[in-house]
Amino acid sequence: MKKLNPIVFQSAITVLVGLLVVVAVSLAAGSCLAADDRATKEIVKVAFNDKSIIVGYTIRADDTTVEFFDLKSNKALSFPRTDVKEVSAVDFDQAVEIVGFPVMFSWKIFGLAENVKKLGKIAKVTPQLVYINLGRSQGMRKGAKLSVFRNLDDIVDPETGKVLATERPKIAELTVVEVDQLYCKARMAGDIEVALRVGDEVDVDSRVVVAVCPLVFEDGTTSDENAALEEDLVTNLVNRKITVVDRSNLNDLVTELLVQNTVLFDQESAKKVGELTGASHVVVGKVIPTSKERGTAYVRLVEVETGRILVASTTSIAVSQTHPMTRRRVAVAGVDRIGGNTISRQLPAFLTTQSQYRKTRSGGIRIQGAHESSSRNRNAIQTKDAGFLTKDFVFEVVLEFEQLDREAFVGMGPGLADVSYNGLTDSVYLQLVNPSIGPSSSGGVVLLNRFKLDRAEIGRLPNLGPHLVRIIKMGATVTFQVDCGNDGPTDDDLETTIQDIAKAAPFFHSKNSPLFFGGGSEFSSIRLKP
Repeated sequence: MKKLNPIVFQSAITVLVGLLVVVAVSLAAGSCLAADDRATKEIVKVAFNDKSIIVGYTIRADDTTVEFFDLKSNKALSFPRTDVKEVSAVDFDQAVEIVGFPVMFSWKIFGLAENVKKLGKIAKVTPQLVYINLGRSQGMRKGAKLSVFRNLDDIVDPETGKVLATERPKIAELTVVEVDQLYCKARMAGDIEVALRVGDEVDVDSRVVVAVCPLVFEDGTTSDENAALEEDLVTNLVNRKITVVDRSNLNDLVTELLVQNTVLFDQESAKKVGELTGASHVVVGKVIPTSKERGTAYVRLVEVETGRILVASTTSIAVSQTHPMTRRRVAVAGVDRIGGNTISRQLPAFLTTQSQYRKTRSGGIRIQGAHESSSRNRNAIQTKDAGFLTKDFVFEVVLEFEQLDREAFVGMGPGLADVSYNGLTDSVYLQLVNPSIGPSSSGGVVLLNRFKLDRAEIGRLPNLGPHLVRIIKMGATVTFQVDCGNDGPTDDDLETTIQDIAKAAPFFHSKNSPLFFGGGSEFSSIRLKP
């Protein structure tokens, strides 16, 4: 049996030891690493006497035994040193050729996925928001969960007088709602009995959540080979204990983006996928054929919060079964044609309308004719379910005005125009007037309307938008909110609450209480949560 060349193997071990020393020094200096130390180790190929090959890194080795982490099986292996024929360092592309792209790309992502504690402090407390001295530059992202702790008395050894520890109880939980470069804003995740103070410490768990989007050709189609590569990548991520967005939840969103003619191989699209699915990172990619049988898949990992490409790689993929005429288009069932050659984005499955609507360049939808002044054109897009009087829900619509628009409506009820009353029949709704109408008393006003009962001003829109309109129903209580600027909780947001919707809207019953939006505006990001 041929013995291992000790110089080759020892060289690899020496490099690994050096890398570990660098990692240790960085940690001692307070550096906040985004990767587990596994991903910092030099990757090597081990060829055995029986001609088998594994790729990974050495955990430890002595004169007789080697302990090695195999990237493909995702397991630590132990074997006699005498079984090894040769050890050689390999780069990422060489490793892909041996163990496959999904194994290596998921390992790269694994380097970002280890929970890393960040420690910050509360800088300011207001009745609505808490400001933390951690921002985008420290890796903070919208939706991150924070734990607040307060340092109290030291625990002292009564015999030696040595401080053993500091009493540090957890006093609150927060959720990040807005991130700036150097700080973030958060709000309470629940009720607390202890008032927060400036200087209270904040711990952050930075959990990586990955959404894997379809790999598509440049014409928006996909194939069985592309899907197989996606599934292999998902499997490897899950095996490495990385949280992956459920593919069924992702499909609806991908449908929407593709119908909007949005190319998924795009940083802004990746950010949108992440923001709407809760993912912190998104895998996107495209496949370009290089011959009749093969092609190259270009794959990226994009950080949602910043839009930065963290990992970019390529791999060869079979395209022999993907002739353009036989490929399946991703989610094209959502395309509909309305009037001439205008392609309209299909509504989400929970909505319906008899109105004509069209797609905008930015991917939203507009109800045709709604900009005209006649109230006869106030057609609505409604939920198919018309029984929300007895159900809890959260309904969200983002709207944005153009200069010629007049007003938009979002509410509960049929939402259809009653010309004689100049209102919307049997509905409770927000009426949002375009701020560009002018400095008149009505420009930008937001009114809460109850059909033939009353209307009340709840505030003003500061600009054309975008503005997020949200309706929340819990029991009998219905709350209408307007997030001006769609930028999270800020001082310019509007809100009003109806304590008992059945009493406030006696015209409602179990079959005439759908949710709706309409009027002159561009509408997007329509969501309904039970």
